[in-house]
Amino acid sequence: MNDQIRVTHSDGDREVVREERVSTTEEVSGDVSRPSRVTHSRAVIEQRDEDLVPVPMSRNQQIFKSKQVIWYILAALETLLGLRFILKIIAANPDSGFANFIYTMSSPFLAPFAGLTQTPQANGAVLEIPTLVAMLVYGLLFWFISWLVDLVWRRP
Repeated sequence: MNDQIRVTHSDGDREVVREERVSTTEEVSGDVSRPSRVTHSRAVIEQRDEDLVPVPMSRNQQIFKSKQVIWYILAALETLLGLRFILKIIAANPDSGFANFIYTMSSPFLAPFAGLTQTPQANGAVLEIPTLVAMLVYGLLFWFISWLVDLVWRRP
């Protein structure tokens, strides 16, 4: 005799289905009987898109995501300025496409620091000290912005 039981349970955004199959055996011979109950269980998780409900982020999650965006922007800017510094110091050809792209994209961020110090040159290699200063200043600026996000949003 085989009985099959299907139990369905909704848990928020997913539906859990548990199937059980129960088997019993009859008497084997004479007065010796071996009734046994064997249960086979299988859990199936079904998830449907229409059952998904967007859960609003908590305040801490919003702060974390905001700070994460701030640090990603800083990482992109620092990478751009770092590439410019390396290309200048190895005397990369400014007419090449990649070097030209890096110089063009980074020049607006270096404009506030233009003429800050002299740039030593030797055999085409340029030590752009303003680029290093810009990297330091932007790092401090973004750290300050991140601190302000914490200060303003974590207020009780």
